[in-house]
Order: sequence, then C-alpha cells, then structure tokens
Amino acid sequence: MNKNNYKTLLFLITMFSVQIWVIKLSLASIAMIGFVFSSLLMGNFYKLPILIYPIGLIAILSAFISNIPFHPDQLQYSPWFAVLVVILWVFYINLSFNIRGILNDKLLIYGCYLNIIFCIVMIAFLTPDALISQVDGQVGLFNEKGLAGYYLASISCLLISLRRSWKEVLTLIVISIYVLFILRSGRSIFYYMAIIFLYVDKISISNRIYLALIVLALSLFIGSTEFASEQFYKIDLLMTGEGGVGRYAAALIISLQDTFHLLMGNGFGSYLSYRAHLIPLEEGLLYDYPGSLILELVFEIGIIFTLFFLVGFTKFVFKRISLILFLAILLLCFFGGKQDVQMLSGLLVAQYIYQKINYKYFPKIS
Repeated sequence: MNKNNYKTLLFLITMFSVQIWVIKLSLASIAMIGFVFSSLLMGNFYKLPILIYPIGLIAILSAFISNIPFHPDQLQYSPWFAVLVVILWVFYINLSFNIRGILNDKLLIYGCYLNIIFCIVMIAFLTPDALISQVDGQVGLFNEKGLAGYYLASISCLLISLRRSWKEVLTLIVISIYVLFILRSGRSIFYYMAIIFLYVDKISISNRIYLALIVLALSLFIGSTEFASEQFYKIDLLMTGEGGVGRYAAALIISLQDTFHLLMGNGFGSYLSYRAHLIPLEEGLLYDYPGSLILELVFEIGIIFTLFFLVGFTKFVFKRISLILFLAILLLCFFGGKQDVQMLSGLLVAQYIYQKINYKYFPKIS
C-alpha cells in the first residue's frame, strides 16, 4: 500500500470511529480510541513543530497550579485530566500534519458514502424514531442529536468538495434537510456556515456576491421555520444565563467573573472544578462540560490568550490568516471542548476541504 492510500485509510478510520460514542472501553469511547489509534499509526511525531511541547508543558503546569479539588475520585476534576487533554491535542496536531497534501480522493469518496450509510443504518436500527422526528438522548451510536447532525454535516460537506456531481449535491441536500429539520441539530448549522466562509475566502469577489445571495435566500427560508425559533430560544438562554448546564452554565459563570479573571483566566483545566463549586450540579451529574471550546478557553486562559490562541490556530489549520478564516475557526470551535474528538475531527475535515478549494470561480456540476 502506498503512502497516500495508507494515510487516506487511516483518515477514514478516524472518521468512522468518531461516530461510535455509546460504546466505551473503561473511560474512553470507541470514538476517542479510534482517533488516538489512527494518529499513532500515522506516525511522524518527530516532524511536529517543537513549539507545541513547551506550550503543552505550560498548560500542564497551569493545571496543577490552579487546581481546586472537588471530587478526588473523579478523573475529570484532577489536573491529570489536563495532561490527557494536552496529549490528545498532540494526537490531533499529528493527524492534521499527516493529511496535508494529497490523499486518495477516490478512496475518500467511497469511504464517505460508507460512513454515511453506516451512520443512517445505525440510527434506523438503534433509534428508529430519530429518522422521522427530533429525539432527546441517544441517536444511533451518538450520545445525542447534536453530535449526529454535526457528523453527517461534515461528511456531506467533505463529499461535495471531493467530487461535484449531482449525486454529491443531492446527498448534501438530503443530509442537510435531515439534520436541520428532522434532527434539528443547531450544532450542524455552525459547521455549514464555517464551510461557506472557507469557500468565500477563496472564490472571486463577483462570485462572493452570488454566494451571498444564495446564503441570504437560504437564511430567510430557514429563519421562517420552527428550527430557527428553537435556535433563537437557545441563544436567548445563552445570553441571559438562565440555562443550568453545558454552554448555558458556562456563559453564566463567565458573566460572574471580575475583570482580571475575565482577561487573564483562572488556569488551564480549571473549568470543571469551578463549575461544580459555583453552580450545584443537577442530580445524577458527576461533572458538566462547558460544551464550547471558546467559552471554556475564555474562562481558563482569559479573553486575551484565547484571542492569541484562535489567531494562531487559524494560521495552523489553514496555513494563512484572514478575517474570514478567523470567523470560520470561531464557528468550528464554538461547540465542543478541549477533549471533544467530534470537534477535532470536524476541524480535520474543514482543513482538508479548504485544501481542495483551489479555484476562483464556482465549479461546474457534472
């Protein structure tokens, strides 16, 4: 097997595994294990920028210095959890470097279709109601609908970037209708918006106008649906701090910070302990993730260092910096968290999509 086919196969294994959340081996899901396993098999860790190691060490030291114990028997409250997060990001960075360049697009296309088919079959078999209506809780092999919608959105966007035929266009339309209007996955629309920004960054100015008109028409249509009403309600909860878990709790905690901690943060890896101390956990919850990498970073390292990170991360993912690409990173990182392999895999897909956009005009659909 040649090098490109080998990397393509491992990339597909990564994308396949990240849809298996409900099956766990000890503390790690198959999604996490597959992500790490693929990165290890990719190898080439010696080629990674030397800068990531001192940054990782500083993050780990910050976690031990700022640690405020809440539940000594729970790994998530230990500074060692921050160590695992840093190691996970090294695996992500290695995957990111390995998929730069040319992969086997034909193999990727077949793999994408197989992943979509497997995902839909699992939803039909395990949670059939989720095929026809919005459901709470597990969807297929995912923990919840947001992850399922995000996954399907990312795979369908990857497909249309690899081959622009009517088959891929139809797949994108069908998947989009399913995740937006049946699953009602708010997380997925952020991904679609991010991918649109990637195209806007590369196409000509005249074609940006056409794309803007298309997006405006779609926005007006989506804005008139019940899906939009739900998302506006969630945004209202986020802004008012009335929600009790996840992003809503994170937004409330950040709003209570004084100026110094808002700018400089409370220490890497400190969010979960502060969250448990400041807001009582709902019954049955052992911990509560913030559900947003950006909100998590703002709390832990402050607004200043979060901005530095996001600018640098934009450069790392897309190999250049622009306002449009920065906005794309904001959208890609708003949902998820430091240990969210679904978000990290979505970033890998977005990176590869951006690599494939190498034209100034809209491509013809064959």
